[in-house]
Amino acid sequence: MAHKIENIIFTPLDFAKNEIRLIHLLPRQFSRSSLDEIECELIQVNLESNPQYEALSYEWGLPTKSPFGISVDGKQYQVRENLSDALRALRLPTEPRLLWIDALCINQDDTTERNHQVAKMGEIYKNARRVIVWVGLEKYQNSRADDALIAISFLEDTKRKPIADFIPSKNSARQRELLKKGYDRTWQAVLSLCRRNYWTRLWIIQEVVLATDIIVCCGGLKFTWGVLARLFAKLDEHCQGFRIGDTIRASIPAKLDRQRITRRKSGLDGFLILDMIFVNEHAMCVDVRDKVFGVHSLVKDCCRKAIPVDYSKAPIQLCGDVLSHDFQHHRLRGFEFVRSTQRLQKILFGHLDILESDPRRQQRPEFEAVFPGNSSAEDVAFLKLSGRVKGPIVWFGPSSLYAGDLSFREDLENPKWPCAPPNQALKDMLSSLTVPLDNYPRFKKPGTKSRACKSIKSHQSYAIIPSRGVIHTPTPEEDEPSPRPDSILSRVASKVDKLRKTRSKSITVEEDGSRLLGLEDGMIASAPKDAEIGDLICQFEGCNFFVMLREEENGTFVDGEKESPMFKIIGTSSMVKKPEKTPEVKEREKARAEKVKIYLDTVTLQKLCWMYLDKR
Repeated sequence: MAHKIENIIFTPLDFAKNEIRLIHLLPRQFSRSSLDEIECELIQVNLESNPQYEALSYEWGLPTKSPFGISVDGKQYQVRENLSDALRALRLPTEPRLLWIDALCINQDDTTERNHQVAKMGEIYKNARRVIVWVGLEKYQNSRADDALIAISFLEDTKRKPIADFIPSKNSARQRELLKKGYDRTWQAVLSLCRRNYWTRLWIIQEVVLATDIIVCCGGLKFTWGVLARLFAKLDEHCQGFRIGDTIRASIPAKLDRQRITRRKSGLDGFLILDMIFVNEHAMCVDVRDKVFGVHSLVKDCCRKAIPVDYSKAPIQLCGDVLSHDFQHHRLRGFEFVRSTQRLQKILFGHLDILESDPRRQQRPEFEAVFPGNSSAEDVAFLKLSGRVKGPIVWFGPSSLYAGDLSFREDLENPKWPCAPPNQALKDMLSSLTVPLDNYPRFKKPGTKSRACKSIKSHQSYAIIPSRGVIHTPTPEEDEPSPRPDSILSRVASKVDKLRKTRSKSITVEEDGSRLLGLEDGMIASAPKDAEIGDLICQFEGCNFFVMLREEENGTFVDGEKESPMFKIIGTSSMVKKPEKTPEVKEREKARAEKVKIYLDTVTLQKLCWMYLDKR
């Protein structure tokens, strides 16, 4: 919510008394100005005293060069054109009208009051005697002025005649008759009414869904919500094959009506907050935090308590709060953690997804800077995911492997290069892998430099590989248990040490995502700058998501008698090219792959998913 009117002097509200402000919109005959000025008076009331008021639902609109003034308590203030039009149209001839209007009744400069009043908006709209939906004046954008009249007159007609009488059928004579009567333009007028910009605004969702009684106003024309609801219900029954009817049924007001029906019939105390954000992700707002707070009154009580309205919070903190609550209380499947995180970040930070050449990109926060690690947190609820180890890193290639669009012939011994001289580095890389080159006659086309590779500083996350765990059997001579020389852990440690001794000398000179790496089985991936020989590439189950793990020198995970080495997450990776394999080979490799259990805190999960906001 970012509606702001300059310099109104507000008397502080008493939150303990559940106070809100209301506007007395004075009648036309009270105007003391020759210019027919809009005059209002602010009053403060206790919401629990059941004041009889109407709540206005409207679009704030774009700023204009010419100011639109109103008088509030005898002083002049400026509002946007759409609110000025609404107030002028809603004035009664001889008596005042008591209204709640967010822009006039909330002090937007007082964050404490703003938080308190926004949190009460659901209660304000539910308790209103009536909600006035203001969709604008009769003439809208490039439409003709009488289109609104045609649409609203038709809606009123549907109360007295069956809707089927107005729907064209396959009978050509019937179609000609309806066209002759102008019903093609009538349906277009109804569709235009359902597509007005008002319906795209995020804040109107809870205002419409929670309202008990709604009247829709379009300039001097008006009709009840029941007329619209009846139209949508009848179209559900009769619009098979009626294209414009299907479009109207898919419009935003039709979706809002279904939400009203669901809420009324289900008896639920609300929806999950993350689900509501996703359902309404395309709704428009000025402040990105309103993507969360704008549906606050429609969500479950546990969600409202866990994520209170607080405009002092940065969007990145708000994102973490939503994810932490939802994952720990409502989301059940591990791979949904990743998908949901990526989707929520896209909704809250999609406006930052701009081209690399755009100078505005410089304004974007750095990857690590937006996720400060809260290392002092005492109680971390981990999200549990599973995955499979793709293999250890055995070879690094230089960034020159990405020079040009490489293509291959089947024999690979005489590759067809689009540019000269040939890029020998790729052949060197293939030859250095442990699997014979002859096993891979054809490779997929390489990708471009990947932004899905980042070095990260993991918060409190860790991973274990159950197959590498051992059970210590102490002997009488030993004071403390130690692993057997032939144990799995010893063999793995020896192998990792050997790999690390062959570490590339140039592993720190490249930037994130600019190097290729090779795995034991011939897979090729892109590497972040902190990658080392021996690090493991792991894929989350259920999604195409890769992380890079490194064994902690002194880290162990104890589960009963079993002790496993702990791994820390040090970065992300992406597969850019891999040998083509038969389904049988893939199944065998999948069966042999070591499983990994990953324990993520929400901060680290957001870091892992942050890369998907970049264009690749």
